[in-house]
This record gives sequence, structure tokens and C-alpha cells, in this order.
Amino acid sequence: MGAMSLGPKHWAPWRIEEEASISLLKVAYDRGINTWDPVNVHSSSESERMIAKAIKKYHLPRHKLVFMTKCSGYVPEETTWRHMFYGKEMPVSKDYAIFNAVNASLDRLETTYIDLLQIRRFDDETPIEETVEALHDLVKAGKVRYIGASIIWATQSAQLYMQNYYNTLYREEEREMNKFCNERGVGIVPCAPFQRGYVCRPPKKNGTMTRVTEEKSWRRADELIELAISIVHRVHEVAEKKRWKMSQMEEALGVIGKTLTKKEEEYLENLC
Repeated sequence: MGAMSLGPKHWAPWRIEEEASISLLKVAYDRGINTWDPVNVHSSSESERMIAKAIKKYHLPRHKLVFMTKCSGYVPEETTWRHMFYGKEMPVSKDYAIFNAVNASLDRLETTYIDLLQIRRFDDETPIEETVEALHDLVKAGKVRYIGASIIWATQSAQLYMQNYYNTLYREEEREMNKFCNERGVGIVPCAPFQRGYVCRPPKKNGTMTRVTEEKSWRRADELIELAISIVHRVHEVAEKKRWKMSQMEEALGVIGKTLTKKEEEYLENLC
């Protein structure tokens, strides 16, 4: 379960506030979704803090959870700052250091170890040997169980796991990255498998999403080109023919556990 949407709305209007986020994590856990995937910079790390609060509130057993957090860039002290808009203004800080980033995530998650630590994007200013050695030291110290990477090129090295941008509308990973990982035995988990919700609803309804309205001024327009729209139309056509929901949320949550109420199902469907 990606945790990008967890956070205060003043960081982004499509974020899910704390009370609802904590409840959503509990619903996910009850349905067998016990692998949670935050990023340290998202919502200025509030998503990691919300995960810790959910564990404490509902007394969730840590050994039955898998944390797949990432270290990526500078984490602002104020949650009103969105790091991607202030790259030049933010000072070069020790927060960039992997050791410090991991220690900070451990504090926010209130745990002694991270199940899977991911390097979020490639650091061109640091020798790869230094990065890999730091990751290895964290594993030896018991702070990290497994290591991986997220959103990098195949030529920039892969670890034991890869999370890259991959969905129905973006399949470039099939050219190199997926083949590379298969040959090297590297596990793959897609990033943005629903293309931020675009493949979960007919194109004519995409303009009604809060995130689309908020991001259209700076996001690329890949989803709006004719080819992308035709693909989403095809997804819609197949879903109707099979009598499925476009998001396939009922299959994603189709494990034995808590029975969702109709309101909870609609809530998860809208989040997709």
C-alpha cells in the first residue's frame, strides 16, 4: 500500500488527513495488506508519523508489518513546504546523508528496523561505491533488512529490489529495466500502477479528481494525449465487458479478513 496520499491537505489538497489515514491503514491491515510504502519527503515525513500512530492506536504487531520506506533528498522542517518546488532554496544539509535519513525515518516510524530501504532516484554527486557501502553498513547494523532502489535507470545499478514507474500508460520499463531485473533476479514492484487514478475511471471523469486540478499547472500532460486516452477507453471497455471495476479494487483487497462496509469500499474506490 503506497503511503503517498497520507498527509495534511495544506501540503497538497488531495492528501488524506491524519484521522482518516490512520483508519485507512487499519482497514488495509484487516484486509491482509500489511506492506506499507512511504517516502521520507512525502508530506514532509508526516506519512511515516501517521503509520506509527496507526500501529499504536490499534496495537498492530510490528513483526506482521513490512515497511518499505525510502530516503530521498531534503526533508523540510515545515509540512507546508513541498520539496520539489524549492530545490534551489533549500540548503544542502546532512539530511541527504543515508545514515541520518534512516535514523530519522526510524524515529518517525517508531521502530528499530526498516524491512526494505529504497534509494529514491540516483545520486549523481556521490560515488556509487560509497552509496552501496552505506547501505551495506546499515544492513550489518541491523537497521535495515533489505535494500533496493526506486525510479532509476538500469545502467545506474539495481540492488535486490526495484520500484520504478510502470503502468498501463507508461511501459518503457519493459524495454530495459524489467528485462535487466529478470536476468539478475531483482524483484520488481511498480510505482504508480494506477497512473495517479487515470486508469481507474473513464477519461471524461478524470477532470473531476482533486489531484488533477491541483497538479495540472506543473505535471506533464502524458495522460491527456490521444493515445493515452484511447488506452484508458480500452481499459474501461474491457472492465465493462468483464463486469469489473476499472480499479479492480475488489481483487486487490480480495483476501480473507475484515468485511468492508459499503462506505469503506466506496472510500477506497475513490482513493484509487
